[in-house]
Amino acid sequence: MLSRIQFLCQLGVKIILTPFCKILIMFKQVESKLAGYLKSVGLQFHPFDKLEASVDPRLNSYLIGHEAAEEAWKSKDCSLVGESGSGRTAIAEGLLYNCRVGSDTTEIFPILLRQNDRASGQLPERSAAIEALLQLAYQPGKFEVLSDKDRTDLVGSIESAAPGILDYFLPKILREGSHLPIVKFADPPAETLPNYPDQSRARKVAKQMQRLSQPEKLIGRSSPSILDIIPGIFGLKEIKLIADFSAAPDQKQLAELDGLRDRLSQRSSVSKVILAPAKPESGGQETILINWYSDQLINVLRSRMRTASGGDFDSFDAISDPGLMNTEEQIFEQTADRGHRTPRAVVSLAKTLLELQAQSGDKQLINSETFQEAVKKEFA
Repeated sequence: MLSRIQFLCQLGVKIILTPFCKILIMFKQVESKLAGYLKSVGLQFHPFDKLEASVDPRLNSYLIGHEAAEEAWKSKDCSLVGESGSGRTAIAEGLLYNCRVGSDTTEIFPILLRQNDRASGQLPERSAAIEALLQLAYQPGKFEVLSDKDRTDLVGSIESAAPGILDYFLPKILREGSHLPIVKFADPPAETLPNYPDQSRARKVAKQMQRLSQPEKLIGRSSPSILDIIPGIFGLKEIKLIADFSAAPDQKQLAELDGLRDRLSQRSSVSKVILAPAKPESGGQETILINWYSDQLINVLRSRMRTASGGDFDSFDAISDPGLMNTEEQIFEQTADRGHRTPRAVVSLAKTLLELQAQSGDKQLINSETFQEAVKKEFA
């Protein structure tokens, strides 16, 4: 699309698209300059590109551990409380990763609930259906071991909980032979799950599910709720409810979560993790605070640099002149002095610094002047 618009612009087409052409061309130039700079300093990708964890496909490759995440993983009923940018969603993604990674006999099934999606009364069922399809594409063995009846029930319950999902995603899974089509839609950070499935097995399972999801197979058939059958079908020892809220949940929301937990606990052990910026109004759940120390936030930056450089270096110091040393420490100090001690704060300043150096057109090392300019721009 961009090349066509550029061509029209070059022909001198003076229409309403002209301002749009200029913006797109300018954006492409900026993007090209950034890519060139990153390559010139030995970075395979932009390590600070994404500020929102839920849309970062590389998140799990550089996600660092945190004691709050470890406590939440072990807890049966807890609230993880942290301010905006404190890594709540990143921790939720880490919990999802831990649930999914393993052999075909993984026994913990996550159901992710996001506050923004609560308009749908079928949210828990839909979330479970999406997760089930993702896991079946990622670990085909989970479907291969099922009886014909369980296969039919599972396919029917997925379609019932999320109408159209199989018709849309199964052809894509067939083409790619992996879980990536649904991952890109439902949970981009899962792109870095290890041990991709054998493509032939993934395609075979997708074909079998496609046959079972044909309208003539489903018409007149009453499918059980996916919430009622996944514990038995997947042989679960636990279901982990992960509720990510952008505001503290109220009494009604807490009651809905407790009702869901009680329903699921009739067939499986259930643990519940609430992530919110403030402590819920009531409830007996354990409260875990997300606090970050300087060394942890410095490690957030170093982990991203290490991954983006392919392990060659882990600090801005490797691409800075001798006058700018301990760059990660300086980034932390600049954000902390302004009351921001969160991963998002340090990543955002690092992003500004890297992009400012790239757009300067100067391939030399980052210096103190550029750092001060980045600080000024970030906190203007």
